[in-house]
Amino acid sequence: MIRSIIIGQARILPDVQHAILDHAEDLELVAAVLKAMGHPLRLRLLCTVGDSELCVNELVLLLNTTQTNVSQHLNILLRSRVMVRRRLGVRHYYRVNHHRTMVIIQNIRDVFCSHGNLRR
Repeated sequence: MIRSIIIGQARILPDVQHAILDHAEDLELVAAVLKAMGHPLRLRLLCTVGDSELCVNELVLLLNTTQTNVSQHLNILLRSRVMVRRRLGVRHYYRVNHHRTMVIIQNIRDVFCSHGNLRR
């Protein structure tokens, strides 16, 4: 019989409890990623970029917002290392940095999005 720990209304199984306690550095990374994703436009940026690579001009057109707004939020995602960029000529192309972040984005798409784009 598997015993679990009850915290409030949640029941935590022993293997999950140990995974949480044993990997504090992973929790810090997850918290940083979720914090960086914690704005509607940043979520739309991540869902729009997905597993592709797009420049600011493309993102401005796809998201129907200003270049300043897109750039400001891209910088937050860059500083948190959720996204990375590469320069090609005069353009910067942005992509999601880690496969694990893509898994989170895909889960968000599956739960909250229709046709791969975040609902407004």
